Amino acid sequence: MRNLKYRIVKIAMGLFVTLALTNCSEGDEANLGPVPIADFQASETSIIEKNDIVFTDLSTNEPTLWTWQFAGGSPSYSNEQSPSVTYDYPGIYAVTLTVRNAAGGDEIVKTDYVEVTGKPIIYKSKYAFDGDLTDVGTNGITALSNYGDPVFGEGKFGNAWQGPGVTGQYLTIPDYKGPGGSGTRTIMAWFKTSVVAGRKTIVSYGVNAQGKMFNVMIDKGKIRVEAGGCSLFSTRAGLDNGAWHHVAVTYNPEDGPLLKDVKIYIDGAFDYNDLAGSYRADVQTIDTDASTTDVMIGHAIYSKTGYFFPGEIDDLRILDEVLIEEQIAGIVAGN
Repeated sequence: MRNLKYRIVKIAMGLFVTLALTNCSEGDEANLGPVPIADFQASETSIIEKNDIVFTDLSTNEPTLWTWQFAGGSPSYSNEQSPSVTYDYPGIYAVTLTVRNAAGGDEIVKTDYVEVTGKPIIYKSKYAFDGDLTDVGTNGITALSNYGDPVFGEGKFGNAWQGPGVTGQYLTIPDYKGPGGSGTRTIMAWFKTSVVAGRKTIVSYGVNAQGKMFNVMIDKGKIRVEAGGCSLFSTRAGLDNGAWHHVAVTYNPEDGPLLKDVKIYIDGAFDYNDLAGSYRADVQTIDTDASTTDVMIGHAIYSKTGYFFPGEIDDLRILDEVLIEEQIAGIVAGN
């Protein structure tokens, strides 16, 4: 049956008459042209996180509308014909393109199309403590014992450094002063202790002045971070229970200049800071001195009693960049 197209025509007497203007057969739909066929290609399909990919539309039959969906991408949605997308996190992601014109639409889904790998992590210092004090980080500095031959016990992975538990006996990293000023940093390690009393230092450096040092410790069963004249505690407690735990402390000045802006991760998970139990963390800026004292392992720079570490420390790593939770969780999981 033929379709009629109508138009309303106003005539002189103020009346309206409906006139049949055209007779259209079903075949007239062909005048709209063919339905588009969706297709696209990417500038590359395997990238390192934080990098961009440009997606180029290859659809045929002249589409006029484009709808993109990018799982894991930023933006995750676009109507541009050939958009640029950033992928911030490792993973394997699908891309969907839907195209349309006056004749209709088509969609293509390319699953497992984009593979994003993690940015290589560059460690300044990395100590496995597998029977020696070798540094496999970029510093390549063998740690130094100030008390004779160090003792290595059973570690989280292979061996671990056995803290002597004696005042004045510790390790140093000769001529390495640690990440300084307000610079980015990550300090992480596995540790095990069953000693409840006192502060137990994992890493310490800087000078004993407000804002000028940076210490990672265990105190009252919690992680304690000091920046000089201030302290920041983790919420989680019970870390002196004789079991292996992992700590990662990161600082990024983009999050803020204060000690409270430091992030603490325990066993691979972010821990909300215990500001109520901390001291001046909400007012003290971080400006760590990195010109005076070699980094100490198992001893605080400022105390006569040393706040030494009575227990084991394993897989100690220091970076001058900030790791995110996904990266830290992967390290804790052994990836």
